[in-house]
Amino acid sequence: MRRDRALTRALQAWRVAAPTPGQTEELVALVRNLPRPGPFRVQMERERGARPSTGGSPLGILQLTLAQVGFFRPWFWLASLVTVAGGLAFIVLTGSSATTLLATLVPVLTALGVAHAFRAAGSGAWEVEMACPISPVHLTLGRLVVVVAYDILLGATASLVVWWGSPPLLLSALVLSWLTPLLLTASFALYLCVVLPLSAGAAGALAAGFWVAQVLVRRLGLGVSLFAGPGDPAWPLLQVVGLAVAGFFTLMSLRQAGAGLAITRARVGEVEGR
Repeated sequence: MRRDRALTRALQAWRVAAPTPGQTEELVALVRNLPRPGPFRVQMERERGARPSTGGSPLGILQLTLAQVGFFRPWFWLASLVTVAGGLAFIVLTGSSATTLLATLVPVLTALGVAHAFRAAGSGAWEVEMACPISPVHLTLGRLVVVVAYDILLGATASLVVWWGSPPLLLSALVLSWLTPLLLTASFALYLCVVLPLSAGAAGALAAGFWVAQVLVRRLGLGVSLFAGPGDPAWPLLQVVGLAVAGFFTLMSLRQAGAGLAITRARVGEVEGR
């Protein structure tokens, strides 16, 4: 500890001598002799500068989302599909409650998927991200949309298979029973990965365990739970609360991603101002 303090004081007292005019001229001469960009790169940068930016538009976000699909390996898509198919087969073979099973399985699957997607959020690779023309906020949003959209597609397909031949109102109630929990667990896992940040395994396990606990509390009648079925009196209120909490977690996560960008820009400006 004493050695660290002594080293800190020594570094604080250390001053770098200002360059002499002769050294400045040598640096300018060296920079002037550096290789110039070739005609191809000049033309490419000119076209890129003339191209309108669509990063914040719906079209730009859609393009970014599609580009994020390549981030996931084939086993990710296959494992999610097999998990939902296994749950669907369990419902058909055992006659279990489709509402409870889908409301448990789909949100847990989404929590694990989001944790996997943001497994490198705490790696400190801001320099690499800043080299990309897309801001971390857009990267975060695009990757989140990929996971959530895929799990919504799987959940909707499973709901259609279970519902087939039943009244339409049952389908809407079935979908809403897992859709709000899906958004809640996805935003919670994102918050754990980006804001705290936790490792992918810890964030996924914590978000998934949180929702499984909510389902068990309701099933066993142990207390108040955020999970409620369409027939419960508190179901509409819990849907609103769940969506509000999901929005809060998502906004906080995007704000944290933007804060990292602002910190990096402030550091760059500080260096340029010296």
